[in-house]
Amino acid sequence: MAHIPPVIIALVGLYFLANTLILAHEFGHYALARLAGVIARRFALGFGPRVFEWTDRRGTVWRFSMLPMGVCFLSK
Repeated sequence: MAHIPPVIIALVGLYFLANTLILAHEFGHYALARLAGVIARRFALGFGPRVFEWTDRRGTVWRFSMLPMGVCFLSK
Protein backbone atom coordinates (compact mmCIF):
# COMPACT_ATOMS: atom_id res chain seq x y z
CA MET A 1 0.00 0.00 0.00
CA ALA A 2 1.32 3.43 -0.95
CA HIS A 3 2.12 5.95 1.75
CA ILE A 4 -0.05 9.09 1.59
CA PRO A 5 1.76 12.21 2.84
CA PRO A 6 0.09 13.83 5.86
CA VAL A 7 -0.17 17.16 4.03
CA ILE A 8 -2.39 15.54 1.37
CA ILE A 9 -4.63 14.03 4.04
CA ALA A 10 -4.86 17.44 5.75
CA LEU A 11 -5.74 19.23 2.50
CA VAL A 12 -8.45 16.72 1.62
CA GLY A 13 -9.87 17.01 5.14
CA LEU A 14 -9.81 20.80 4.93
CA TYR A 15 -11.63 20.67 1.58
CA PHE A 16 -14.45 18.56 3.04
CA LEU A 17 -14.61 20.62 6.22
CA ALA A 18 -14.87 23.85 4.23
CA ASN A 19 -17.62 22.37 2.05
CA THR A 20 -19.57 21.20 5.09
CA LEU A 21 -19.34 24.53 6.93
CA ILE A 22 -20.20 26.62 3.88
CA LEU A 23 -23.13 24.35 3.00
CA ALA A 24 -24.56 24.47 6.53
CA HIS A 25 -24.23 28.26 6.68
CA GLU A 26 -25.78 28.93 3.27
CA PHE A 27 -28.55 26.38 3.78
CA GLY A 28 -29.58 28.45 6.80
CA HIS A 29 -30.01 31.45 4.49
CA TYR A 30 -31.97 29.29 2.07
CA ALA A 31 -34.27 27.89 4.77
CA LEU A 32 -35.08 31.34 6.18
CA ALA A 33 -35.69 32.73 2.70
CA ARG A 34 -38.12 29.89 1.97
CA LEU A 35 -39.93 30.59 5.25
CA ALA A 36 -40.23 34.24 4.17
CA GLY A 37 -41.80 33.20 0.87
CA VAL A 38 -38.82 33.75 -1.43
CA ILE A 39 -38.83 31.48 -4.48
CA ALA A 40 -35.35 30.08 -5.02
CA ARG A 41 -34.36 29.20 -8.56
CA ARG A 42 -30.86 27.94 -7.82
CA PHE A 43 -28.75 26.93 -4.85
CA ALA A 44 -25.16 26.28 -5.88
CA LEU A 45 -22.29 25.32 -3.61
CA GLY A 46 -18.98 26.39 -5.09
CA PHE A 47 -17.82 27.20 -8.57
CA GLY A 48 -15.85 25.51 -11.32
CA PRO A 49 -16.65 22.12 -12.83
CA ARG A 50 -20.02 20.70 -11.78
CA VAL A 51 -19.86 17.54 -9.66
CA PHE A 52 -23.61 16.90 -9.66
CA GLU A 53 -26.90 18.74 -10.03
CA TRP A 54 -30.60 18.02 -9.64
CA THR A 55 -33.92 19.87 -9.62
CA ASP A 56 -36.34 19.43 -6.72
CA ARG A 57 -40.15 19.39 -6.94
CA ARG A 58 -40.36 23.16 -6.31
CA GLY A 59 -38.14 23.84 -9.32
CA THR A 60 -35.00 24.79 -7.36
CA VAL A 61 -31.83 23.63 -9.09
CA TRP A 62 -29.29 22.28 -6.58
CA ARG A 63 -25.74 22.31 -7.93
CA PHE A 64 -22.49 21.20 -6.31
CA SER A 65 -19.19 22.17 -7.92
CA MET A 66 -15.51 21.36 -7.36
CA LEU A 67 -14.34 24.52 -5.57
CA PRO A 68 -16.25 25.29 -2.36
CA MET A 69 -15.47 29.00 -2.16
CA GLY A 70 -18.94 30.52 -2.08
CA VAL A 71 -22.53 29.97 -2.98
CA CYS A 72 -24.76 31.43 -5.64
CA PHE A 73 -28.34 31.87 -4.42
CA LEU A 74 -30.67 33.22 -7.10
CA SER A 75 -34.29 34.06 -6.45
CA LYS A 76 -37.23 35.45 -8.35
